[in-house]
Amino acid sequence: MRSTRSHERWAIGFRRGLDRAGPVPPRTRQLLPQLPVSEQDLQRAAHEYRCVHEAHRHAHPGGRARRKLELRLIRLRRRFERLLDEAAISGSSRLRWRNALHAETPPVHAAPQPVLFRGRSSVGSELVLLARPDGTLTAVVDGAPAAVLDRADELRETAPGLIFRLDGDAYAETFAVSASGVAGLRHMVETGAEPAGTLVRRLVGEGLLDGELRLTRRGRRALALDRLPIRPVPPAEVIPEITIRGPAPQGTRDRLAAALLDTVELAPGAVLRIRASLVHREDPALARPVVARAQLELARRAVRAHVTAATEREAIDLLDARLRRNLRKLAGRAVAERRGARSGP
Repeated sequence: MRSTRSHERWAIGFRRGLDRAGPVPPRTRQLLPQLPVSEQDLQRAAHEYRCVHEAHRHAHPGGRARRKLELRLIRLRRRFERLLDEAAISGSSRLRWRNALHAETPPVHAAPQPVLFRGRSSVGSELVLLARPDGTLTAVVDGAPAAVLDRADELRETAPGLIFRLDGDAYAETFAVSASGVAGLRHMVETGAEPAGTLVRRLVGEGLLDGELRLTRRGRRALALDRLPIRPVPPAEVIPEITIRGPAPQGTRDRLAAALLDTVELAPGAVLRIRASLVHREDPALARPVVARAQLELARRAVRAHVTAATEREAIDLLDARLRRNLRKLAGRAVAERRGARSGP
């Protein structure tokens, strides 16, 4: 009887040792649950905060760039505190990490995992591949560890326009470095002059330079991409447009802005505009006098939320929860549409 073993169906991204067919190279993949926060996660978060803090320190006072950096610092501090709360460390270690957030040197000896690839899919999901000490790679999708890959032969390419495929989704390579940063990298390669320390940290953290300040394969792809762009430059970070009316505690605007910036990361696509309002109606007869509204404008649709609460803090928390719920619904519909498109004729 003829064996039917050759007709077995294998999931996308999985390959047997002798199966070389298809666009995805042979690799094994181990699904990961939501991992606990490690010291390397805290190290990366603290490193990113210090880089942004240094850029904020040199920004022009009162300028638009400085305001954008202030909002980003608020979001990074909030994320760092959330990681501290989730980390399985002692109270003294948490205090040490908080004190070290503004320090010039990291509080631990572990270095951040190098970024080997960063890319976005057609629906806006972000994939980041990080090198692990054992030679494997961690695949992080939209900020959450999703898998461990034993190899990724595509990353040996140095030509621009790299496409990495994972679970049937294609991710086009992007770089979280500004045009001036890429220009500084090219100047360093052409002249041998070492750029400023803050730029070096960004280039090393983004995987364009290695620990000895040598150009990586990803760095070569970035320089070629800068000469001949193959995809539109991603839009700059959107600053929330916030209107507050009536008496409100100090810091309400910053808390609302940080919550909105944290929430838009769940959006299944680029957010083009963020508008929000918070109104405190001075009517003693109202049990819930605070009204909060928000609207996130995406390319083809808008996500809205409207809540009432007794206090400003409660209104911000409720608005954040409502927006997250609506964005998860939108992301679920986008996934269903993609699956329907793949299974169609």
